[in-house]
Amino acid sequence: MNRYSASRIKTFSGCNLKYKLTYVDKIESPPVFSPEAEFGSFFHKFAELYDGTNFQTLVKLHREFKLTEEYKQEVSKSFKHFIEFFNKYKQFEYHTEKEYELKTDDLWVHGILDRVMFGQNKTILVDYKTSKLASSQYHLFQMKLYNYILSRNLDISPSQIKVIIYFPRPNQEEKLLFTDFQIDQFEKELIHKIDEIETCTDWKATESYGCKWCNFFNTKYCMKTFGKNS
Repeated sequence: MNRYSASRIKTFSGCNLKYKLTYVDKIESPPVFSPEAEFGSFFHKFAELYDGTNFQTLVKLHREFKLTEEYKQEVSKSFKHFIEFFNKYKQFEYHTEKEYELKTDDLWVHGILDRVMFGQNKTILVDYKTSKLASSQYHLFQMKLYNYILSRNLDISPSQIKVIIYFPRPNQEEKLLFTDFQIDQFEKELIHKIDEIETCTDWKATESYGCKWCNFFNTKYCMKTFGKNS
């Protein structure tokens, strides 16, 4: 059985061909530069290392990233917002960028959690999203998966975990609380999805708006497929 992450499963759901090229054939291709992703990587590194005292040192990390002028303008505001968020929860113990894994007879999943906070009989799972607008709907699958993996690792019920999706650019927190029933249902859906991937033999491409960010778009690997499916 393969080891699955949220992004791996979402790749299959978005485009079977991209999944096959990436995870089955393991075809290497030049990455497509994304200003949004570059800023996201910079922010995540800052959030991982910030301890309340080292702001000036960490700001210099921007030299390691290729930020466009648009996103350079976002740095000061976003980091100011994050420090406010950090201070709001500074009474909690926490760890950052820790990988959790879960393997059963039916599945093998893992995820790197941006921040998990503990204290006052609470467990809070935090995920950062650096999009311009705050919307939790697009991230529900990932958050359910993280809740599922974390609750099983900590041997607590899913309903005991508060999930926060934090958007530093608009400085908004979207809070989610999943019931035990919801995560039990999610487990069944997850097992079904992984079985679908493991037994797939039909590797058709799905043309969508997201194609322009795909490493294989407009290459020999997908052009003919689009021609047949359009």
